Amino acid sequence: MPIAFGFRPISPISTISAETDWDAAFSLLANNGVLCFVGIPVSSLNVPLIPLIFGQKSVVGSVVGGRRFMAEMLEFAAVNQIKPMIETMPLSRVNEAMDKVAANKARYRIVLLSE
Repeated sequence: MPIAFGFRPISPISTISAETDWDAAFSLLANNGVLCFVGIPVSSLNVPLIPLIFGQKSVVGSVVGGRRFMAEMLEFAAVNQIKPMIETMPLSRVNEAMDKVAANKARYRIVLLSE
């Protein structure tokens, strides 16, 4: 049985704060789906009302929860084999990693690995 927050199954969770095409993202949300924001977008969110109402979709926001919610989220990710989209670099290239982040050239997140 899938893990759920409250009574609804887990839906897409947005953690990004970058400019995004929210209309395209919202169109991918299934009927009865919930788009949950835990990061604060830099742009406003214009939600198309017809698909929202007739598709019984929801848009919610939340601050990051406590340990119980984090454990539940990590268990869900493990059960469903959900893995982060990251770029790894050795710690010796930390300056290059910081330059990529500053130039907005990082692919998702950069994780520095000890050597």
